[in-house]
Amino acid sequence: MIPTFDHNGVIPPFLGNPAHGSNQVSPYLTTSLELCQRFAISPHRIAILRKFLAFRNEMRTFGISGFQYLDGSFMEDIENSSLNRPPNDLDLLTFFRPVTPIQEANIIANFRDFVDRTNCKSNYSLDHMVINLGGDPIILVEFTRYYVQLFTHNRSNIWKGMLKLEVGIANEDDDANNFLMSLP
Repeated sequence: MIPTFDHNGVIPPFLGNPAHGSNQVSPYLTTSLELCQRFAISPHRIAILRKFLAFRNEMRTFGISGFQYLDGSFMEDIENSSLNRPPNDLDLLTFFRPVTPIQEANIIANFRDFVDRTNCKSNYSLDHMVINLGGDPIILVEFTRYYVQLFTHNRSNIWKGMLKLEVGIANEDDDANNFLMSLP
């Protein structure tokens, strides 16, 4: 479930009392179809969502699995804010499960956008960062801490929530693509 925007035009960091359960706090678990149904509100956003789904399809092709945190101005009501503009991109943090050395070499050689933030932004309109779930636990905790703190506040220092999306669920992404294709 994706909560509605709060009075600040952001996804709230929690619903009700945050002590009452993890499903009431950010990141909120959602599906790619729910994401598209909620945020495909303009041609610009639809284009970003199509690129996002293409990126996820490419991830599946390379056997990348895990989960993603989604945030940034894409997850805000930025068009109706004082900024009055569309989002530039979708901020995305992929926590990926370890891959074999052969898979890693294949990803680096043939899917540079997964590991190259600049290319990913140019080709997919995603500000993409990665965290290897099989890495050093201290590094995993420190990177997660950094990104969560970065993602949970907007540029006006307003505390906000984010979304969590599982990777590798092809039928959900297919449903999301079909939904986007049905839009004018």
